[in-house]
Amino acid sequence: SIDDLKEYIKLSKMVSLPFIIDTEGSQIRTGLLENESIKFDENEYIKIFSKKILGSRNEINLKPSSIVDQLQEGDILYVDFDTLAIKIESIESIADGYIIGKIISGGKLGSNKGVVVDSIINRKINIPTLSKKDYESIKLGLKEGIGHVAVSFVRSKKQ
Repeated sequence: SIDDLKEYIKLSKMVSLPFIIDTEGSQIRTGLLENESIKFDENEYIKIFSKKILGSRNEINLKPSSIVDQLQEGDILYVDFDTLAIKIESIESIADGYIIGKIISGGKLGSNKGVVVDSIINRKINIPTLSKKDYESIKLGLKEGIGHVAVSFVRSKKQ
């Protein structure tokens, strides 16, 4: 969090430790869950929301929220380094803010885990290069005299 970042910068300055701002970058992640982790079994269905919700056994959200609108039936989501795989089964409910996924490889899901999209057709998924939090982190770093920024998950020299 930004509050954590402020504290870490303060601590690093107290002991003259060089500091670098490491952005979250252009990555898809799961949202927060009501439990530390949730186990999903093959052939279960789950609602995947674009809005921020507290995830449960029946529903989760993805961030950035714009990703859900870009998913298509047949796409596969690999979550947390392939711990869980979800196939997009239906996008008919997108007007209601969610789509339906089917668990095709069961596993445990935790909060804020990385997601890779394997699209059914070769198409580009548009994700902002830097998140709102990244901009806040960089602004704070500049204000605090931090001289280096690491940009994570860069996909090309244009992004």
